[in-house]
Amino acid sequence: MVASFLQPHDICEWLRLNLRDPGRLPLPEIAGALPPLPANFAVDPAEPAPLRRLRQQTEPALGRWSSQHWRYYLWSYYRHVEMVDGEVQRILDALHDTGKDHNTLVIFTADHGEGMAEHQLVRKSNGYEAALKVPLILCWRDRIPAGRADSVHPVSGADIVPTICDWAGVKPPPQMRGRSLRPLAEGKATGRDHFIVSEIPTNIGRAVRTQRYKYVTYAGERSEQLFDLATDPGETRNLAGDSGSAGILSEHRKLLAEWERRLDIDPRVPHAEPWRNFASAGL
Repeated sequence: MVASFLQPHDICEWLRLNLRDPGRLPLPEIAGALPPLPANFAVDPAEPAPLRRLRQQTEPALGRWSSQHWRYYLWSYYRHVEMVDGEVQRILDALHDTGKDHNTLVIFTADHGEGMAEHQLVRKSNGYEAALKVPLILCWRDRIPAGRADSVHPVSGADIVPTICDWAGVKPPPQMRGRSLRPLAEGKATGRDHFIVSEIPTNIGRAVRTQRYKYVTYAGERSEQLFDLATDPGETRNLAGDSGSAGILSEHRKLLAEWERRLDIDPRVPHAEPWRNFASAGL
């Protein structure tokens, strides 16, 4: 473990002092152990305008980060992940030591990811995988087979509450959009949809994810993104303007329009009107 002498408050103080200071790079003792930049660090010059605006509002732009700043950012993020891992281990140890692991469902997940320097982003609020794709681990000793992994069925955070209700033997709240993951966890056949939709914060964007592709669009923007995640997991080649991908693009537009039509949108939601127009256009 690198620089284990640092405590959580040390790292937070380091971030506070240095995120916006282009001339300060502390902790020279770890300079040789910093992680490399991701392969998809470069920025697409033709990306949608909301992504450019987001990037200009964050610490790297305000502090004019160098590549070394980015690597320090990654190092500090991984240190925080290590601390979370340690706290999760404490919970699992307590369940085991008290014999509660036999009747306790453990769900490990997150509400969003972060930029992680991919496409030179540090936060969420975008449609790239680093922000949208999160861990999801279900564990229940003697109830869920160990080692099972499903990379075929798309699932979302909206499925968590119905899953808990299913195993608890209670009805989920009315009009829940998600579906229980219990059949998947137990290895049973399901009739799940073959796609999911993610909402980008403040309702400015939507992402449609099928097994192979992802389509991203932003309210009021003509630019779109389409990625083949099987051949381009780093999302560096936008296929939205590729004539050979026109059929795939049209299919994902229709999936989003169908999904939108099923929504009961509160008029107080930001950008609600543009999305209703998009859905009714039948794109």
